[in-house]
Amino acid sequence: MPLTKRMTLRIVGILAIMIGAGALAIALLNMPNRLSGGRDLGGLFSLAALLVTLGAGSALGMSWAGYFLALGGSIYGIAMILGSLVFVPFPWSLINVALGCIFCIPAMVFLTTDRQKRPSR
Repeated sequence: MPLTKRMTLRIVGILAIMIGAGALAIALLNMPNRLSGGRDLGGLFSLAALLVTLGAGSALGMSWAGYFLALGGSIYGIAMILGSLVFVPFPWSLINVALGCIFCIPAMVFLTTDRQKRPSR
């Protein structure tokens, strides 16, 4: 069964909701640390809210939300690849390049599903 645009939107949306829920859990579990003067991961709250909101829109079939997720992921992935090639030592740069490529996958999937031949009316 070929991958349709609607299925792609749902898959990317569900993955974004799962990542957003994980970011929210990490931010909530860090609260005692933050209040006692430890590392502050308060920025994860806004990231979690953004991911859950765009993920829900994408899972419901709103293509604009999926495109925003794919665009944001690909921008972050390309920045991660370029930054790791310049600033990260060798063994760790391979991990960063691999993760950067993984972040670019949703954009590539959206580009290929949009270019599939549509049936004539």
